[in-house]
Amino acid sequence: MKPFLRTAMAAIPAVLFAGAADAHTGLGHSGGFAAGLVHPFLGLDHLIAMLAAGVYAGWRGGAASWRMLLVAMAAVGGGMLLGVAGNPPNPVAAGIVGSALLLGVALLLDLRLGPAWVMAAAVAFGLIHGHAHGAEMALEPGMWTYVAGLLAATASLLIAGAACGAAARTHPRLGETGIRAFGGLVGAGALFLAVG
Repeated sequence: MKPFLRTAMAAIPAVLFAGAADAHTGLGHSGGFAAGLVHPFLGLDHLIAMLAAGVYAGWRGGAASWRMLLVAMAAVGGGMLLGVAGNPPNPVAAGIVGSALLLGVALLLDLRLGPAWVMAAAVAFGLIHGHAHGAEMALEPGMWTYVAGLLAATASLLIAGAACGAAARTHPRLGETGIRAFGGLVGAGALFLAVG
């Protein structure tokens, strides 16, 4: 087993037992569209995971990558509804950081997963991130505009990441180095969140 892979595998227990991630304080948020639009940019966990998911999709390319982004967005929306409904959040904190770590490893090692695995990961990661946001929202009149802002910001992060991944594909040698470096940074950020 490669040294990095051993290190990543050793870090998984730390991620699984991590506390709540930065962006998810458990406080109610429903301050309108602008508050929802800004919120995903304030938490390192959501920021790096959504960018990394977009980069992975763009780097893979093809119609499947766009389907992955659409599925991820739908799952984030569904996860938010589950969170607002009060479903148990127990695996969410670990799942948020774990999703960022796994995406970082996938980019660092340039893993080419099959379409079924990619879609399953998009659904799982989207539900986890959406649930975290939904669970911290208060059922108030401004909630739906807040949700619209949050989904718009999430979509912008995914699309920006996909654009970067697609751009990297146009310069294969340089692009692969950049993608792997970005994956390393995402993994490091996830580990920082896990132990922080």
